[in-house]
Amino acid sequence: TFQEYLVIAAGGAVYYTQPSNKPQAMTLPSGVTLSGRVEFTQAFDVLLMHRGDNATLMLPRITQPWQLVEQSSSGDGTETIPNGTHSLFLQNRLFVPNDRDEIAVSDLNDYTRYVPVLQEFKINQGSADELVAVVKFNDTTIMALKGHSIYAISNVYGNLSALQMDELTNLFGCVARQSVAH
Repeated sequence: TFQEYLVIAAGGAVYYTQPSNKPQAMTLPSGVTLSGRVEFTQAFDVLLMHRGDNATLMLPRITQPWQLVEQSSSGDGTETIPNGTHSLFLQNRLFVPNDRDEIAVSDLNDYTRYVPVLQEFKINQGSADELVAVVKFNDTTIMALKGHSIYAISNVYGNLSALQMDELTNLFGCVARQSVAH
């Protein structure tokens, strides 16, 4: 319909609204509660709600209830993409920071699956700083910002065989995910 909606998570519930309209409550899966911070990512035609260690939720249409993300039957991935606090959707893949040093990358055109051995980046593994944010820099480059360093991951396209990671600096980093700006 090309209508824009604002989705809000507050007070343990989720709502949607449009300008000059009253927020409408949305239905969560049975037994699911929102007890902490959540972040949303739009991937393809769904909206994903990341809830940290709790299962990621998916909204297929604004008028439908939220659902647990289930691994699709298509794709080449062997495992369900891990839960996380946030993600980045770029080049028809979902990038999910899932550890202090790792980013899980979904199969091409399938945000539900990945192959851990081939689709997991380690960003300066074992360093004292944690991975804080993953952001888009341009159409084929993402930035991985850690607490005391910044990395560029370039050639993000296709089967990811041409990926290149470069440390841009270890003199400073990022302390808060929402503070990132170009």
